[in-house]
Amino acid sequence: MNLELNLMELNSLYVAVSNQLKQAKQDAMEYPSDYFQSQFETAEELVEKVQEALWAECKMIDDVVAEARLKTIK
Repeated sequence: MNLELNLMELNSLYVAVSNQLKQAKQDAMEYPSDYFQSQFETAEELVEKVQEALWAECKMIDDVVAEARLKTIK
């Protein structure tokens, strides 16, 4: 499945999943069980995926800006 988000939406999603990860970690520590450990692991994977997408989007924007600067210098 593909999901299209602009940079601001992607950033908001990153904040949301990061908060979910914090809560899942706390739940896993307070209520040790397979369920809460699984929720924590799933949240970690989700944060990593969103973080990688955010990094890739920012890198692409940085590359476009750098290329535009080179064109204006010439």
